[in-house]
Formats: sequence, C-alpha cells, structure tokens
Amino acid sequence: MSQQDKYFTFPISFLQLGKSLDDVTPSEAKKRTSKIMDWCIWEMNKHLAHKRYDDPSGDVILSEMAHRHPNAPDDFGNCSESDWLAAQQMLGLSHTVTWENGKKLAATLESLVSMDAGKKLARVRGDIMWNALDGKIAWRDFAVLVAIYAGCFSEKKNAAANLKFSQLRTMAIGYGSKKHCHDHNSDGLVLSEKAIGRTVAKLLDRGFFVKASPDNGRNTYYSNRMSEAQMIQYVTQIKASKIRKKRSRLTQREINQQVTERANAMAGLTQEQEQYLREVTARRRSSLK
Repeated sequence: MSQQDKYFTFPISFLQLGKSLDDVTPSEAKKRTSKIMDWCIWEMNKHLAHKRYDDPSGDVILSEMAHRHPNAPDDFGNCSESDWLAAQQMLGLSHTVTWENGKKLAATLESLVSMDAGKKLARVRGDIMWNALDGKIAWRDFAVLVAIYAGCFSEKKNAAANLKFSQLRTMAIGYGSKKHCHDHNSDGLVLSEKAIGRTVAKLLDRGFFVKASPDNGRNTYYSNRMSEAQMIQYVTQIKASKIRKKRSRLTQREINQQVTERANAMAGLTQEQEQYLREVTARRRSSLK
C-alpha cells in the first residue's frame, strides 16, 4: 500500500500558528506537520478501539496488523498497545513512543490551538503530508491546499464544493469563518485574495484538484475526487439547471396579470365586467400621466 493510499484527517484549527502563512519558518512548518501526524495516529487508535468494541470479530485482523509493526513485541500486554501499533500501520508511520505518550502528544497539540474556531475537517493524502514534513511543499501551499480539501471534504460525499477566496484565506490560517478569525484577533494574518488566487493557481497546475466555474467566476467549484472531464460535466449541468430556472420565472408583469385574473375570478366577475374594469383602469392611468 503506497502513501497515496493513506489519508490523514484533521481539523483546520491545527493550521493556527499565530502568524501569516509567509512568516512560518521551515522549522515551524516541520514541527506542526509532525504534531498533526502524531495527533492523527491517536485518533486512528481511538477509531480502532471503538471498532474492536463494536465488532470483536475484527480482533484477529487488528492484531495481525499490529504485529507487522517493526516495534511490535512478541506478545501484547493489552489491546490498547495493539491498537496503537495498528493505527501506525494504517497511516504508514513507525513511532517509538508509547500509547501513553501518544495520548499526551495529541493533547498537547489541541492545547496550542482554538479547536472550536476551526472544526472543519480536511482529508489529506499521506504523500502530501510527508512532503510537508520534509519541506518539499511550502507551508503556504500546504495550508491553502488543506483549506481547499477541507472545503471538499463532506460526510455527504458531495461531488464538488463551491468555495471563494474569501473563505480560503481564513481557513488557511485555521479558522472556519471570518468571524472566528476576527474573534481571535487574527484579521491581520490573512493573505489577500489575490495572493490566495496565485497559490490556488499554482496548486491547480500541480494537479492537486480540479476546479471550474459555470458563471465566469461568480461561483467556482473545487473537487479532489473528480477528473477534469467529470468536473466539466458537473458544472455544465449546474449552468443548464440555472438557465432552466431563469426561463421558468415569470416577469413582474406576468405575475400581476395572473393575480388580477385570479382575483376577478374569485369575485365572480363576468368577462364583460372584467373588460369594463380594464378600460376604467386604463383611462385612470392615462389621466394620471
């Protein structure tokens, strides 16, 4: 199983470093990426523990996975230790830290950020995480990419997400909205929308996602699940739907005419009476000009 088959899921709040994306040093980027990966191991460990509880028949599979870890003992003292090593195997990592220290590492990262201000989850491929850890992708590029992936990530498995640069600029520094960013005195840390646009264009050229707009930029859809051909078909359907809706709308004159006709019908007027009312109304409008 390659690193592209492994995924790390974490909240965008972990992008909070208290500084602008361009001011994050390579050392700071490496440390934060490492902490995120440690946190993901702990979360995977918890997931496997719940899975074991819900379906005890999976014990054998998890144990076999744990035994493939390079640091696996001949015999596990408890299930927690087994789940901890199995979690590392699931994510393609190999740690020497114990289960107890893993829990502390996860808690430490959570204490460094405002979790409630950036709850939205991003799902990032393992090779991208490793590139960020090794400095092969700049923190600014990584953070904006995580923001886009957070926008694309949906439990409903939506095909694409409608995202704006104004959203990405706050999400890239770890906040779920402009209000959250303001409440944490981080307004001055966001990049301009033009800077975000340049980074998005660079990431798009590298093939990390596809995007398209059905209305010349007023709405732009992003996806890290569809191909370019699928995205073209997707936005084409959206545009066709909007055109159909626009054509189905009545003009104000048509609405007023239907209201008048229905009101006259409810009042029990004959056709002659309706014609007389129209003539009176026309003469009154003419006199008012």
